[in-house]
Amino acid sequence: MNKQVSIVLVFGFFLAISCKKNSTTPVTPVIPGSATNLTGKVNLYDDKGIAITDKSGVSVTISNRYNDSVFTITTDTSGSYTFVSKVYGVYDIEFSKSTLGTLKVPGFTHYYNPNTPNSPNIVPVQQLGALSTTEITAVTYVDSTYNGLPGSSFTLTVSTDPSTNNRAYFRCFLSSDSALDNTHYTAYTTVRSIISNNATFGFTHDDLVNGLGFITGQTVYLRVYGESVQSNDYFDDKTGKRVFPNLNPSSPQTISFKVL
Repeated sequence: MNKQVSIVLVFGFFLAISCKKNSTTPVTPVIPGSATNLTGKVNLYDDKGIAITDKSGVSVTISNRYNDSVFTITTDTSGSYTFVSKVYGVYDIEFSKSTLGTLKVPGFTHYYNPNTPNSPNIVPVQQLGALSTTEITAVTYVDSTYNGLPGSSFTLTVSTDPSTNNRAYFRCFLSSDSALDNTHYTAYTTVRSIISNNATFGFTHDDLVNGLGFITGQTVYLRVYGESVQSNDYFDDKTGKRVFPNLNPSSPQTISFKVL
């Protein structure tokens, strides 16, 4: 055989071997184990924001979005809890107790960390407040000013009488629709407080238009609920609304006013 041809054949043989090795499909790395502990802690407060020492008895439920498995345990006196050896995935977490409003943490990812493969995943510390003891008994429209500016002001009556050392906390819900409650609303306020009955609260024109999204001349409906300082509110991705679990359900009828 011609020497030049032999060299070409040998070169082609090694080239073919090299190409075959390089075209091998990469192997997916295997995760050593498919589960670790899932742990966390809660802090508890009464509706005035005072810390509760005994944090036991809070029911913690995790629901795996991938396989529909559900597990429930309760917290110890320090507020700690641990789910032992739970498979990786996305979990919806729910915290509940009879004296507290339910708190939900949707879509927590329990994942494998190759840097600390045996360490638990830690849920951020959750702050849970008690159900509101403030009962709103009356809301009355006053006039079209607030704090010396154009707006709308109201007086608020609650049970029991509030004081400097025992404030009454509340939250306002507003809408352009008269069918207004804490689940059907256009806007809501932060938690507010009063220190005496028949105290005045309200909104400036700028609050209503630039802050809450209403327009001049529009009729707005208002409803007020007693609220907890630690309100446990969360966003419900199914309804697209915030949920306020700690509201006192006793609320006077909706009243209306016009943005002037």
